[in-house]
Amino acid sequence: RAIDVLSTQLAEDPGNANVLYNLACAECRGGRLEAALKHLGEAVELERRFRRNAQGDPDLAAIRDDPRFPPAEG
Repeated sequence: RAIDVLSTQLAEDPGNANVLYNLACAECRGGRLEAALKHLGEAVELERRFRRNAQGDPDLAAIRDDPRFPPAEG
């Protein structure tokens, strides 16, 4: 359900970093790992603070070891 709600919000407000980050979290928890990596990458490009947030966010644990996961600094 969260993925549906956040996807709708993103369609209404494309480029919203907060929505992108939360969508990545929901997708990761829902097993949609490729989509989660894509949306997380977009979120950190828009808002650098999400680089730090992502490092310890338990919702993103399933993708943290992926080489595409954004580093804390960059």
